[in-house]
Amino acid sequence: MIRSLKIGNSKNFCTENKPVNLKKCFKIKSVYVIIKFMDYKVISQKCIHEGNSFSFWTDIVEYQNKQIVRDYVKYPEASAILAYHTGSKFVLIKQFRYSVKEELLEIPAGKVDSGETPEDCARRELLEETGFFAKNLRKLFEYYPAVGYSSEKIHIFFAYNLEKREKNLDEDEFTDVVFLSYRDVIDMIHRNEIKDAKTMLAFLWLEKFKSNLGINL
Repeated sequence: MIRSLKIGNSKNFCTENKPVNLKKCFKIKSVYVIIKFMDYKVISQKCIHEGNSFSFWTDIVEYQNKQIVRDYVKYPEASAILAYHTGSKFVLIKQFRYSVKEELLEIPAGKVDSGETPEDCARRELLEETGFFAKNLRKLFEYYPAVGYSSEKIHIFFAYNLEKREKNLDEDEFTDVVFLSYRDVIDMIHRNEIKDAKTMLAFLWLEKFKSNLGINL
């Protein structure tokens, strides 16, 4: 929980009308943030519904002598892949998403299976959904897409030196492979034609930090 935030280089500032010693703070550039870490005690946990891919839980926790109910989705980790093809094209997939009743353009992605690493998952999902095997894979970042109600964590990878093989989709998956240039994807994001969050975040990260990858887009 953020108790106080101040922009600047001041050595001391106040929170709740009390002076604060910045030695107890950490510094991000010139932004000082004071954080109080929550000390939760779990009283009980109950699974409300177990689905095929994720489950719904309700926990009772104690914090500051008060009991609080926390409802959330327990979701496995996932990997998503920015797949760089020849000719400065990226490999995306188009698929119908039942939850929103729309056909969406996305980067390949999928859940990390039990006993599998995020990197292994990235290679497997890319091959299953697009028919391309990544000879080279680089982890870019990871993030939580919905911390307010879900435990899901998504690992974003950059795949290159792709080798064409055969798709191997799950029986409930139907995808079309689409090749788009980096500029086309960025323009589609700006026009709100790409609405998938992981895809937007991955390409906007690439727009900011593409020089780190040493590729010419």
